[in-house]
Amino acid sequence: MDKLKYRKNCSLFYGFLKIGRGGIYIGDNTVLCGNVSGQQILSDIRHSRSLQISFKPRPVDMGVMAFLYHYIKGGMVGAEIDAGCGFYSIFLTSLVGPNGKIYSFEPIPECYDLIVRNTQMNDVHNVVPIKKMVLDGLKNVKQKYFDVNYEFSFSPPEGYLKKESIAEATTLDEYLKVAEETLLDFLIINNEAELPLIWKGMSDTLDGSLDIKIVCKFNQHSLKLHGHDPEAFLNQVTERKFKIYLVPTLEQVSKEKLLCTSVERTVVLSRNEL
Repeated sequence: MDKLKYRKNCSLFYGFLKIGRGGIYIGDNTVLCGNVSGQQILSDIRHSRSLQISFKPRPVDMGVMAFLYHYIKGGMVGAEIDAGCGFYSIFLTSLVGPNGKIYSFEPIPECYDLIVRNTQMNDVHNVVPIKKMVLDGLKNVKQKYFDVNYEFSFSPPEGYLKKESIAEATTLDEYLKVAEETLLDFLIINNEAELPLIWKGMSDTLDGSLDIKIVCKFNQHSLKLHGHDPEAFLNQVTERKFKIYLVPTLEQVSKEKLLCTSVERTVVLSRNEL
């Protein structure tokens, strides 16, 4: 990867999203905005992660997009776990092209519906929206959502209530086997709290996808809060010969150094040098 071009695009993407980030509120908790590829995106204002990347992006978000922009080529196949309203998934369609494919997993009903609407609005045919939670083998999971602070809203959203539903769950291995997909070129995981469970259910995918690049967040505090051992997870990562790179610098970091801080870090996992 050309690191100079990568850093330049980090700045360009950040400038694009930083300047003139307007949106149109169209009712029913839905806002219309755009992404760095010029595609239109509908987001639910109650889903803070989707709203943040649309209107208050961090440099690390630009680092992720710039990395994907440089790594992904036409015809590649990838997946996004907990895709929100599909901001990344729609952006990725412009990179994989008509011969590529994106599997977009999102268990929250309102967000899943917006992924479907976003694919239709942008005339996208290579995103496969999947209304499932990705874990390690459980079939049905009770989920609570829309229960965080709304720091981006000027007033409480319509129907400002915590929601709860039963989500159908699958493993990544199980779903890809049914879909007859033999390997992935890249994977984006937006659920840092259950990262070890997701990892546990994708062993066949990891075995077959030797060149896969995985973008995820590592958050010691969140992992411990959900009953996971951060060090044990990183041991599993390194046992599979993955190297860890920090975003947005893309500097390689050891698991020991990563464990020395409780700050959330976005990382790229790769078996090959970036």
